[in-house]
Amino acid sequence: MIIFGLHTIGIIKIKFFYYEKRLLSLFSFGRNFSSILMGMAFAAGWTPCVGPILSSILIYSSNLNTVYQGIVLLSVYSLGLSIPFILTAIAIDKFMKLKNKLLKFTPIISIISGLLLIVMGILVYTNNLNTLSKYLNFINFY
Repeated sequence: MIIFGLHTIGIIKIKFFYYEKRLLSLFSFGRNFSSILMGMAFAAGWTPCVGPILSSILIYSSNLNTVYQGIVLLSVYSLGLSIPFILTAIAIDKFMKLKNKLLKFTPIISIISGLLLIVMGILVYTNNLNTLSKYLNFINFY
């Protein structure tokens, strides 16, 4: 973590982190097919996150008294899953307009991120990660 932090800040450069391997160029197939490939890749990455929750809901809904209760439960799950995607689709145009304004803050974000990685790496290495919770104890999540 400390080495990643130093790399993120820019103190050391690890050339291996700058390599990129592509099997195919997404843009060579055309816009529509590249969207399908991107969606399939996203779905493959999302499956381990969604699978356990969905299977738990399916098992729970199979034990309910009526089919209607299971439909309601799965509908609420589907709604909760789809809302972030819908909001992202709506907000993507606004984000693309703000992207250039945010890019000028990239060096500051890299330095802050690198410092956080170094601090966390030191805390993990010295086995003092629990001291962080003492300083953040004022936050109550319940």
